[in-house]
Amino acid sequence: MQLIVRLGLYKPTRLTDQRQRRMLWMFSLLYTLNIAASNVSLYYVSVPLHQVVRGTVPVFTVVLTSLAYKAKYSPAVYLTLVPVVLGVALATYGDYHALSLLGLMLTLLGTLLASLKTVVTNRLLAGGYDFFRLGALDLLYHLSPLAFAQTLLWAVVGGEARAAAEYLQVVRLDGFGRLALLLAGLAVNGGIAFLLNIASFSASRKTSALAMTVTGNVKVVLTVVLGCYLFRVVLGPISVLGVVVTLVGGAAYSTVSRGGRRGSSSILEDSIRRARIHQNGEGSWDHSSLSLVGIPVHMRWSSEGIPSHSSWFWAGTLVRRRLSPRGIRRSLSQTTGSPDESAAAAGKVAADSRCRSMIRVQG
Repeated sequence: MQLIVRLGLYKPTRLTDQRQRRMLWMFSLLYTLNIAASNVSLYYVSVPLHQVVRGTVPVFTVVLTSLAYKAKYSPAVYLTLVPVVLGVALATYGDYHALSLLGLMLTLLGTLLASLKTVVTNRLLAGGYDFFRLGALDLLYHLSPLAFAQTLLWAVVGGEARAAAEYLQVVRLDGFGRLALLLAGLAVNGGIAFLLNIASFSASRKTSALAMTVTGNVKVVLTVVLGCYLFRVVLGPISVLGVVVTLVGGAAYSTVSRGGRRGSSSILEDSIRRARIHQNGEGSWDHSSLSLVGIPVHMRWSSEGIPSHSSWFWAGTLVRRRLSPRGIRRSLSQTTGSPDESAAAAGKVAADSRCRSMIRVQG
């Protein structure tokens, strides 16, 4: 990050709100705990068991988004999650065992934290908080130092820092060549991690948390396939079946979610137009009128005045809240009495009597 800043390729956004700093600190702690719980649990459970439990992340995500944000999913979405979760279990079929109950509990905790991290990441980047408007690079720039300090503290407490220092001493005695090779390996690993985080944050901004977790399960089986190719490992029939089932489930989920998202988009678009939102002289949408129907003005808008693909989840959540009886009364009470504002508020009441119950957020 510092390299691209020094080269002038990126200018970080300054944090001006104390709430942003507090949110980043809590998010970095969640990020660190997720990695720590996952890594420590591997000491107590076998890798196949670890992957099977981690494969249930989409289920945890559905529960979290439903409880915290009242997200609703169609029955078809629930059905597509079955092969996605089951396929990972089949693809990683092997010696399922845990050394202790602690290991199993840590694995479950890591799964819950992974789901929570995905949900929070999506909410931060998709505009879920009015005071937090950072892009993928900005989030990574401000998150990295905090996560580094926390993981370094964990390494010191856990004894990893002492072991790393002893290993470096051995490498130095073996000569400069081995040390240079180690540093080059660390640099390549850091670069890959940087690209992975940028890709993950950018994708999270443009889709839902559930879609990210489903993609994570597909990644597991593709990793199995790639590992077999690189290390000349032959998959058994059960593992091959798991790979196929997971890929089919992922494709089915993608098809179902895209169809549902188009339906949600058309409902929201119809709601906006029925609310009599006026256009200004240049033909673009009047954001002051948009706020009256519950659409956040900080959302990314297309040239046609419709929110971008990544904003439908939070727009749907916000519209449902503001189109409730309490939200309608609040909007009417906040109007100044001008003809345009009164027409927009009245249009919202009329439009929403028909579409409030129709808006369903898909994964």
